[in-house]
Amino acid sequence: MAATEKNKNKPVRVLKFLNNGIYPGHILFSVGYNLKEIHDKLIKMKYTDYAEGIREKTWTPTSVGTAFSVELIDHNTKDECELFYIILKKFEFTDFDYCILAHEITHMCQFYFKSTCINRNNEIESEAHYHTHLMKQCLQIMRDNHVSQ
Repeated sequence: MAATEKNKNKPVRVLKFLNNGIYPGHILFSVGYNLKEIHDKLIKMKYTDYAEGIREKTWTPTSVGTAFSVELIDHNTKDECELFYIILKKFEFTDFDYCILAHEITHMCQFYFKSTCINRNNEIESEAHYHTHLMKQCLQIMRDNHVSQ
C-alpha cells in the first residue's frame, strides 16, 4: 500500500512559512490548527510579530479558510511591516479543498501585489507565476506532511 493511501484519512496539520520566490518576505501557512493553537505555537517558535498579528483574528462559523495581511510596527526597528497569512481549517485533498486553497492564494496575490510596485492591472504574468509558486509550495508541504504522519 502506498504511503499516501495508508495515510489518506489522517488529518493534515501544517504550520510553515512559505517563501515568496523573487519577492521579499514570507507567508505563514497553516492547516489543521485553530487560531489559538497557531498563536501559541508562534510564541514558542519566537515569532512574536506573527503571533501578535493573529491574536485578534476570529473565524466566521462558515469559514473554511482565510488569507489576510496585517500591518504592524516592528518592535526592533520601529518600522511599519506587513505580515501575510494563509490559514485553512482542514485539507483532505478533495476537489473543494483545492478550490479553497486556490481561492485563498488568489487573495494572497491581491494583498501582496497591492503593497508592491507591480500594477496588477498592467502586469498579469507576474501574479500568475506568483500564484503557481505559492500553490506548488502549499501542496508539496501538505503532501510531505501527510506522508510522514
